[in-house]
Amino acid sequence: SEPIDDRGLFVRVYFQDGLMQNRMYSDGRSYSFYTYALEALSMMYQPQARSALILGLGAGVVPKHLAARGMKVTAVEIDPASFEVAKRFFGLDDRKVDGVQADARTYLRQCVGKYDVVVVDLFHGDGTPDYLVTRDFFADLRRCLTPGGVAVFNTFADLELPLAYAHFLTTLRAEFGHVLLHRDDDREARQVNSFVVASGESLRASPMRLDGVPSVYADELEQLYTNARQLDKSLTAGGQIITDARSAAATDLARVQMAYRREVVKNLPPAFLVN
Repeated sequence: SEPIDDRGLFVRVYFQDGLMQNRMYSDGRSYSFYTYALEALSMMYQPQARSALILGLGAGVVPKHLAARGMKVTAVEIDPASFEVAKRFFGLDDRKVDGVQADARTYLRQCVGKYDVVVVDLFHGDGTPDYLVTRDFFADLRRCLTPGGVAVFNTFADLELPLAYAHFLTTLRAEFGHVLLHRDDDREARQVNSFVVASGESLRASPMRLDGVPSVYADELEQLYTNARQLDKSLTAGGQIITDARSAAATDLARVQMAYRREVVKNLPPAFLVN
């Protein structure tokens, strides 16, 4: 690879199951916007947080950053390879983060009132499995939080197929009651990172600024701080509550995944598409 700037920095990419999980500069800083967004939102809405649960390890950047803030951090990941990759290539120190190999749904069922923040970053390939977006899952998640605790979600939204995301938001609000969306829709991209904060109590943000954010993300992160959007009819129109027993949303969710897969096939070199 060629250096990406005049300091001679390179970027290391964690690509798994058709999804770019993370990117990191050779100096150890994350080169993925979502990692800064999840850290910032966690601290904005729970500035005194002492414990955090991360559902979905990826390269381990978010748990590493929250642990560096003095939190007791547990990271749950179903794929054992992710733990090895995070430690070997992305600087995760397993002495500071408690790693648990488990399915997120299974872990939440035995977790009651333990965490001030739960970060939900769950993807299998190019989408989130249906059983991780049901009201039953969100009920387990809510019980896992301390009183006043917050859940912070990293999700993808397809702006041309909004119905699938309306199902997700409608279901989440039915269980948590208080939901805010942080997203900038004023862009040309069709599929965008969409960050959501949910709690059983009213959400109030505190000022938060992060150090070491790449300059390429400075403006975008500033927009994230200021763009807190209440759910309205334009976001939830047609949305139905998804449960373990009944999901009328499966077809809509599948359409979004297929649209993403077409973009992957069109834009990635063929070598990346070989397992």
